[in-house]
Amino acid sequence: MDAAPVMQFLAGRLAEAGTPTSVLLMLSPFLIGLALAHKLGWLFDAKEGRDIRDRNPGAALEKLASAGADLLLPGGNPGSAIQTIYGAGRQRARRDNATLVFRTKLGWRLGYPVVAVMLLSFLLADGMPTIIDVASFTIIGALIVWLGFYIWSFRVEVDHSEMRCMTMLFDMTTYDLAALTHARDFDDSYTLHFADGGCAPIPRYVEGHDTLKEIILSTLHINGR
Repeated sequence: MDAAPVMQFLAGRLAEAGTPTSVLLMLSPFLIGLALAHKLGWLFDAKEGRDIRDRNPGAALEKLASAGADLLLPGGNPGSAIQTIYGAGRQRARRDNATLVFRTKLGWRLGYPVVAVMLLSFLLADGMPTIIDVASFTIIGALIVWLGFYIWSFRVEVDHSEMRCMTMLFDMTTYDLAALTHARDFDDSYTLHFADGGCAPIPRYVEGHDTLKEIILSTLHINGR
């Protein structure tokens, strides 16, 4: 497929957009779609990420870069600050009788709306001069609200050999831990794969994260994986 016509079209639309906000609004649906495609493996290698048991080879470099940003940037490293905020909250999983319940951390549930409002305020700074801006803003706003509800509602429940995990459509799917074959670590989340083809994505910022990860590792060991 020749990319030249696509690039020419984008260049023309960018020239018409005018303000930086309009440019961002116009490109946002494309960038969001690309990010979702990347996460779902539509356009990139579906085997990205690393085995959950492997150490991150770039961890030392990431810590060095983070320390450098903390030292050099006037306001510190924003990425590190966001991780600290999102990771704040209860450290232990909740218990409902024999069931362990892992909910998203309070820092993520409260921090995400703040980041969302800041983003939407920035997009509104120059107004909505065209119908494309209005349509793009509506799409972005709907996605942000939907993701916010998902973050607030997400939970994982582990009861003996069963795991119940909330999907992106807000329903609970049950998985048999005896069928767990492998788990991938994407730094900001884990993806569990089961023998029947099931796949359970789990964000990192959950209460009782260390306990949940230990359950995953122990299950893989018991399953001989």
